[in-house]
Amino acid sequence: MKNIKYYSLICFFIIFSCVPFNISATEDDELKFESVIERTKKSVVILSMNPNVDPETDPSKTGLCSGVVIDDIGHVLTNFHCVHNQNYIRLYYHDIDDWQIYEVNVIGLDPLGDLALIKVIGKEEPIPYLKFAKDTEKIKEGMDVFALGHPMGMVWTVTKGIISSTERYARHPFIKAIQTDSAINKGNSGGPLMNMKGEIVGINAL
Repeated sequence: MKNIKYYSLICFFIIFSCVPFNISATEDDELKFESVIERTKKSVVILSMNPNVDPETDPSKTGLCSGVVIDDIGHVLTNFHCVHNQNYIRLYYHDIDDWQIYEVNVIGLDPLGDLALIKVIGKEEPIPYLKFAKDTEKIKEGMDVFALGHPMGMVWTVTKGIISSTERYARHPFIKAIQTDSAINKGNSGGPLMNMKGEIVGINAL
């Protein structure tokens, strides 16, 4: 009987001591994720496009996309379909407490990969940028990811999910795409899909 009581007492203390540890770990993860979101927000920009040189000619044709800054001199990745045949493209960058508007140059286009590289004009100060995930072998099904963008003009919308597949060929039989269950809506196009460190693992396309 003494042995049974002693064993029960040990189990009680093990369980009791583990519960606070699990709770604090969860809180730490949440705080860490919040800080990652806050750090990455300034690198995710809004693009406003219109096929007319003067968007006031037909405002109904103005569209919105997202983009992600990838270096400190203002190169931005977005989708090809966001800038294709658009004669008016403006980039909105959040600087300190307000949105600043900049013109851009289209540097390169990849229609099959649905990618476009543009560069901000007239921004002299370094721009916070995001890095690409280095170890692509770790990008696997079930990996936690999140999308950050401006769907339907709702700035800095965060949606979290997992990588559903790394073997999708949506646009071309030789171009591999990543599938995610993170919610992607109109306006998310061109924004980053990131791992929990805030590194780019893909560019969202809809």
